[in-house]
Amino acid sequence: MGPTATPATRRVIAAAATALLSGCAGDAYVRADADRAADFSSYRSFGFASPLGTDRDGVGTLASAHLRDAASGQLQARGLAYDAAAPQLLVDFRATVGDRIASPPPAVSIGIGIGSGGWGVGSGGWSVGGSIHSTWPLLVGSPASSAYQEGTLVVEMVDAARRQTVWQGQMTGPLVRRDDDARAAIADAVARIFEKFPLPRRGGAR
Repeated sequence: MGPTATPATRRVIAAAATALLSGCAGDAYVRADADRAADFSSYRSFGFASPLGTDRDGVGTLASAHLRDAASGQLQARGLAYDAAAPQLLVDFRATVGDRIASPPPAVSIGIGIGSGGWGVGSGGWSVGGSIHSTWPLLVGSPASSAYQEGTLVVEMVDAARRQTVWQGQMTGPLVRRDDDARAAIADAVARIFEKFPLPRRGGAR
């Protein structure tokens, strides 16, 4: 039987990869950084680091296999060929999870007062007419802060000859429970990250 990821490992990596796919596009973001001295047009081949950062204790996981397939498709669509023996670029992946606290802005306390000859809005607001005898609070206090987990999926490219990272793309967002196919979800997430890659997809490539 081949190696498989634990449920926890698969959940972490798949959730980090699919943070944007829950329908809340504004909750996740993609960013990238590149070595300005690197000539990406000179690269013709790629391979994968061994072990990958998403393997478990040196054992390959299903999540790593899905990530390899997705990255291979993206790089081949940009004209690079897979070369296990002597690749110019080495691809690696990482997935991390961290605890975060969401602190919404404090709610505004508003009071409406009824007085002789007019009406007004709370202390510090404005009023028309006579003095305010009493107020009715419409909203008082602040919503409670909420804790959540944030996942990050990282794709890293290393120049094999120089042993130097030349590009890194990542997607970060809140972890969500999903029952979708992990392979398809990871492929979509990797495609989002590769939108930031310096080499564009060739015409007609999907």
